Amino acid sequence: MTNLAIECSGTAGSVALFDGDICIAYADLDPKIGSVKTLAGAIESIVRTHDQPKYLSVTNGPGSFTGLRVGLTTAKMLALAWNIPVVPVDTLQATALRAFGAVCSEWADGESVAALFISVINAYRGQVFANAVRFNTFGELVVAANSTVLDAPLWLSDPVGSLGLLTERPTQVWISGPGLSSYTLPSGTLPSEKLPSEKLPDSHTSVLAPDVWQPTAREVGMLGNRGMAAGKATSSLLLQPNYIRASAAEEKRPQLKS
Repeated sequence: MTNLAIECSGTAGSVALFDGDICIAYADLDPKIGSVKTLAGAIESIVRTHDQPKYLSVTNGPGSFTGLRVGLTTAKMLALAWNIPVVPVDTLQATALRAFGAVCSEWADGESVAALFISVINAYRGQVFANAVRFNTFGELVVAANSTVLDAPLWLSDPVGSLGLLTERPTQVWISGPGLSSYTLPSGTLPSEKLPSEKLPDSHTSVLAPDVWQPTAREVGMLGNRGMAAGKATSSLLLQPNYIRASAAEEKRPQLKS
């Protein structure tokens, strides 16, 4: 079945069309303009030369409030107009999948199972969104720590332990995500540099290069395919964002007394 994937968790984003497991069309949105003005045109260009997709997949958070709203609103309208289901995809899981794709060719299958992938997004106000996943021998994502919000100093001091993985002793930790452009790990870490870690004495911790920090619609489409097969699709009316934390404006909004 065909799957139209939308990724708008940041300032720009991308769109992809899958036929089964094969990506048959892809377009990056112009980061200088933003998804508000470019998303509809990119989708129209792809759909015009292909049949209407059988379902949609879209990042539903965490990420930029504006970007997520643009992507989710577009997905909801298209799903309603086309009468097709939509699969919500966790942004940090899509980030981890891109990281895995960048390094998995270096390992044998058994080594990939032992590695831990940590993804991070800037949540602003001195906080980050982070998660941790592994990949099994079939390349399937297995959640080790769900996406959550953490104080940035806490996460920076212990990227693994701050996610509640105190007993974990992975042989390799890979860290990626657009949040790394705002927060630097200890010792002035450079991309792809090996990090010493007192918290993980038996592990190697590495930061991936910036060109794979941002998830794309390719990863969203791949996770959307798996979500569809697992029965995680929903309707346009039931599709909801997963902001994890309310925006500053929402937190300041006066609460109505009951």
